[in-house]
Amino acid sequence: MLMEGLWLIGIPSRFIEERIRMTLMERGFISELKDLRKGLFYNIHIASMEIIRDELRLELKDVKLRLLPLHIFKEGFLLKMESSIAGGTLSGLLKKDGAVLDGTGLNIDGIKNRLLKGRGAVDFHAEIKGKKGFLRFRLKGAVFEPVEVEGRYIPLNLINEINGIIIFEDNTIRIQSISLYGKDIYGRLKGFFMGNSYEISIELMPERESLTYLNLMIPHYRVSPGYFRIDIKR
Repeated sequence: MLMEGLWLIGIPSRFIEERIRMTLMERGFISELKDLRKGLFYNIHIASMEIIRDELRLELKDVKLRLLPLHIFKEGFLLKMESSIAGGTLSGLLKKDGAVLDGTGLNIDGIKNRLLKGRGAVDFHAEIKGKKGFLRFRLKGAVFEPVEVEGRYIPLNLINEINGIIIFEDNTIRIQSISLYGKDIYGRLKGFFMGNSYEISIELMPERESLTYLNLMIPHYRVSPGYFRIDIKR
């Protein structure tokens, strides 16, 4: 009862809101929270929450957080989280020094960025500790639009499935292994992002109709018969 009373009276909502903002800022994210409210039994509800990093913009809705008080003395704090995001769901545990998150059915058209344009649903698992972590994901049944990045044409319209692992540490996001699949085509994506700079290499190995299309659209990226490589750097 004492801890519950302290929660309701002694910890103002604005303190919780500022703490969430500062924690995200320490990890390189800008955030905006709307209508944060405390409830009974260590519950927190946030009507909407926008998270921004570089060109990535995520909007979480109906965010439910629950403080698990039995872990305070052992792990500092532990929050259980559930939220709606991009037509899917996000759940997990938020710890003092990191997080474990699972996303299901997130529509990529609800994730604002300039590299992926189209439709499709992605599932992922992420683990973060301090400034290190990884993201493992799978995107199936996608319908992409071709995009142009740094003056280079990328024929993403040929791809309908992407899966792989991304590693991040400090200010660097490293693409450890990403595979691209489509009808009559297989590809790989490698590279890294560091702040506003990045180096990406996209390898495409087409057959039949996809090979004819790439020979027509990007002949200058052909390295050898049936092998194309697009290098992007900023």
